[in-house]
Amino acid sequence: MKRNEEFTGECTDLSDQGYGVLRHNGEVVFVPGLLPQEKARIRVILAKKSFAIGRIMERLTDSPDRVKALCPVFGKCGGCALQDLEYQSQLAWKTDWMRRK
Repeated sequence: MKRNEEFTGECTDLSDQGYGVLRHNGEVVFVPGLLPQEKARIRVILAKKSFAIGRIMERLTDSPDRVKALCPVFGKCGGCALQDLEYQSQLAWKTDWMRRK
């Protein structure tokens, strides 16, 4: 995978930092702001040997659990994650994440 490469993919999971996780050509790509079950056009902004970081260029579908974040600067300041994920889904993800630890 190369920097600035664009592709379309579907998020399958969330990372421990709340980034969307998807695979493209067998490689793992982490995408901030992408929720499970969402499809998006992604641009690779950082390509490493074992993973890549992507940026959403266009979200093609929304997760059924997507909600409007309460904080007016959510997504800009970077101080919190997952405010755009419905609260019960946040709890389920956090519980699952703790069980994996």
